[in-house]
Amino acid sequence: MYLDEIITAQKKGISQGITSVCSAHPTVLKATLLYSIQHETHVLIESTCNQVNQFGGYTGMKPADFVASVYQLADRLGLSRDRLIL
Repeated sequence: MYLDEIITAQKKGISQGITSVCSAHPTVLKATLLYSIQHETHVLIESTCNQVNQFGGYTGMKPADFVASVYQLADRLGLSRDRLIL
């Protein structure tokens, strides 16, 4: 898993990290996925419990809806789902 690779590198003194975004906003998500494509890197995406929760949050999305929307956007942009950590 990619996060394990980061930890291994850091233990060897190699500075590494991951782009992490906390948003359910479509424009932010698109920019994040385009960044991942441009820089050929993984990205970690999460949302707040106010944005997405078991009741729909203020976005109207439950967790499965959020995952589906991120995957759908990634597919549309041509980003492999294995570069996403949700």
